Amino acid sequence: MRSYRSVSMVFVLILAVAEMACAQTKDQPKSGGPSPEDMQKMMALMKPGPQHEVLAKMAGDWTITGKAWMDPSGTPTDMKPGSQHAEMILGGRYLQSVWTGEMMGMPFEGHGLLGYDNFRKEYLMTWVDNMGTAVSTANGSADAAGKVITLMGKMDDPSTGARDQDVKYVYTIKDDKNVTFEMYGMVPGKGLMKMMETTFTKK
Repeated sequence: MRSYRSVSMVFVLILAVAEMACAQTKDQPKSGGPSPEDMQKMMALMKPGPQHEVLAKMAGDWTITGKAWMDPSGTPTDMKPGSQHAEMILGGRYLQSVWTGEMMGMPFEGHGLLGYDNFRKEYLMTWVDNMGTAVSTANGSADAAGKVITLMGKMDDPSTGARDQDVKYVYTIKDDKNVTFEMYGMVPGKGLMKMMETTFTKK
């Protein structure tokens, strides 16, 4: 009798494991990789779209003029003219730019990437330059016309020791030869205020 019960319990356990395996097979993709439907979705997300065509309008060689505020409530200082070379890379997926000029009386060079993430449906930006050792990142969206791109990020202020301060960047594509770029930084007690405004004119 004990032997019969043992065999019966083993048989029940086998059936239970088999049912669990069948349930997992229905809910999970087959081993060996994604399904054809998933692959189609992935391939669609890999392709540059209309947002990348907007970024492509900022490719080319540009002259940069602008002004900066050391004190957001004070008078801005004119920036010496600089230049930027920008081009679409990796099959038209990212705008890569190199900005050269002068900042605070010193040679300036900055490198940026501007892209659009098809999966997250948002614009994204990275920036590095020779005025520091940090990597700035931001993400955001465009207006309905696709001509004003607003991105939000975080920035440290080594002069005060503050970390993760809000910062806002705004690109405005006026036409094929004129683009403006604005940067807003956090001011204690006043919120985000404009720190820099630049105009890019295509050569």
